[in-house]
Amino acid sequence: MQNMTKPILPGARSVKSKFLLPFKPLCFPNKFILLAALLAIAGTAGPAAAWDIRQLTSDGGVKSGVCAQNGSVLWTRVDGNKSDLYLWNGQYITNLSAVTGLAGGSGSLYNGTVAWHGANGGIYYWNGSNTVQVTSEDAVSMPSLYAGTIAWTHHVTNSTFTLRYWDGATNQVLDTWQDPTFSSWTCSLYNGKIAYGSGGVGGGVLYWDGVKRVQVDPNGTAPSLYDGKIAYVQSGVYISYWNGTTHVEVDKDGESPSLCAGKIAYSKLVNNTSWQIVFWDGATNYQVTFDPAIVSDVTPALDVSPAVTTIAWIQNTSGDSAEIFIAKQTVPWTFAIMGDTRGHHDTTTGVSVVLGPIATKIAELRPNLVLCCGDQVNGDATNGLTPLSYAQMFDNWKAAMNPVIASNIPIYTVRGNHENNAGEGPPMLDLKQAYFDALGTNMPGNGPNNGPLDDQRGYTYSFTYKNAFFAVVDQYFYPLSTNGGYDSIDQAWLSQQLQQSYTPYKIVMAHVPVYIDHFYGTDSAGMTNRAQFWDSLGYNGARVYVCGHTHNLSVCVAPDDYGNNIHQLLSGNGGAEMDEIAPEPEAGMTITYYNTNHYGFALATVGTDAMTIEYYLLDKAGTKWSKATYTTTVPAVQPRISVAVGGSTVTISWPLTSENWVLEQTNRLSNGSAPWPLVTAPYITNAPNISVSLPAAPDKQFFRLRKQP
Repeated sequence: MQNMTKPILPGARSVKSKFLLPFKPLCFPNKFILLAALLAIAGTAGPAAAWDIRQLTSDGGVKSGVCAQNGSVLWTRVDGNKSDLYLWNGQYITNLSAVTGLAGGSGSLYNGTVAWHGANGGIYYWNGSNTVQVTSEDAVSMPSLYAGTIAWTHHVTNSTFTLRYWDGATNQVLDTWQDPTFSSWTCSLYNGKIAYGSGGVGGGVLYWDGVKRVQVDPNGTAPSLYDGKIAYVQSGVYISYWNGTTHVEVDKDGESPSLCAGKIAYSKLVNNTSWQIVFWDGATNYQVTFDPAIVSDVTPALDVSPAVTTIAWIQNTSGDSAEIFIAKQTVPWTFAIMGDTRGHHDTTTGVSVVLGPIATKIAELRPNLVLCCGDQVNGDATNGLTPLSYAQMFDNWKAAMNPVIASNIPIYTVRGNHENNAGEGPPMLDLKQAYFDALGTNMPGNGPNNGPLDDQRGYTYSFTYKNAFFAVVDQYFYPLSTNGGYDSIDQAWLSQQLQQSYTPYKIVMAHVPVYIDHFYGTDSAGMTNRAQFWDSLGYNGARVYVCGHTHNLSVCVAPDDYGNNIHQLLSGNGGAEMDEIAPEPEAGMTITYYNTNHYGFALATVGTDAMTIEYYLLDKAGTKWSKATYTTTVPAVQPRISVAVGGSTVTISWPLTSENWVLEQTNRLSNGSAPWPLVTAPYITNAPNISVSLPAAPDKQFFRLRKQP
């Protein structure tokens, strides 16, 4: 597809500010009542989104050496004489010492591999399957790991220290110095460069640039390196940032900085009463924690990715016992929705004259991806006036979409009737092939393959991007007869895809609406099929159905048979002849917005707890843009929990997600504040699910999930 980017398939605090969103409970036999997931949200002010704070562990013991990278967190837990490394991969916790068979001191993490200081000395490296002893020397610092290479400092003898580097095969001594203060125990590695500290003459914060030692600050300590930049403590008081040439004062008070992608997390004594976590985004400082309980004065670990910023730290909870806490700040992202960009029937290009301005506007907004819901080109509907081949029409479409394509924004398309047979007749195989050659070959190839006549790969597909799942369904594989007509899809495939995804947002895209315009028809069988389709969306967590076909813009909401409200976003105003007739309401559906006199597109912004959709409107002349005052808000879907009763045992289960959900129960519901004790029975992880088994009680039981910050 020429220069078009191939679509991309895609790192003791008691939370006191909580609120609950009530849901209607569902009734089950044997007097067990299951309450749908309730959400508890806690956070503090942040630069673009609130911090979601949660306690990651609850196993007690002394903890040290926390680090975070690429969505995972590593730490050491000491219980008596036993010292173990633990790794949280974003979903579950693994005792790495049990995996490697070696006791662990403090470690370092890189893309699922780990380097650590052995409990009895030496440095070890685990590549995800095998363990290598890098050095057997004692008196070594905590190692720093980067892409299979490791750096550390070694106290050789008396006041002599060396900087050591392992390239994956051999050890090298990079630097030697004298430190009578014995404070040279800090080392930070990034892509062959190392920041380290020394208390000796000519010491302070030092930087190995790959060839030689550079003194960054003679009065600095505790350096943290990222891509040639260093965060450190200056004169024992200030948090300072060195960008490779100049120094920036980040905070006049603070300790233990952690640097990642130009941002810094550090600990700070607030009001001389408690240690709190603070975040610097490159310009402004934000306090992340506000709990009066003392946060241990240890180095927080910072992990920054395009989607989320994570800070992990160790916090004392009682006596010598400590737990791991994390704070996440999710970065909202966007995707555009457009459809029916074909030209009028007297077209000479096969595409609309307003597609260029629409593509330019979308490119200006820089969404993460674009959905195109069919009828990209005219296909066979040109009144015989356009002597263009289908391939030329798709070339013209790509030329008009060049502002998006040149911006490297992934585009996902689906066929409309104009890419099959504009008159809904039998499939036109040359048109189908032209679509595939121009667009379908760039789509994910994971669609159903039901044989030579029903191979939907490149036409029907699914993908996940960040925290959203998309299922794209081609509606033109099952003609009713040799004369055409279409009213069915591969429903089994769609249901399976939706069931296998556990993202909080799921979007389904096809061409023809099921409300307002009726893909399934309006007879009894059609209504039954539509209900089956709608139920498959709602029950499996999809709350948005994107479509086009009718040449205007409308949004309607209709519940499925389980009471889940699903939005149909009809985005057919991409440039084809405008249909100026207002949509008609029908039973079981509510029209929340429509516009029948503007071209344009929709822009969805996806956050942690909700997705909002705005509507950009272009006048008929194709020159003036405006934005609708109406917006659509779609809440994130929480896990659906299920109950199974067998003999004297009840088992509660729910999907395993990246969020931390805990089970609570009560024996009564009331308008007041009935207690909801935490279920303390063991949580069992089995493939994609978590389950808890409890003794069956003689009276009613109510269960709910609560999101742990």
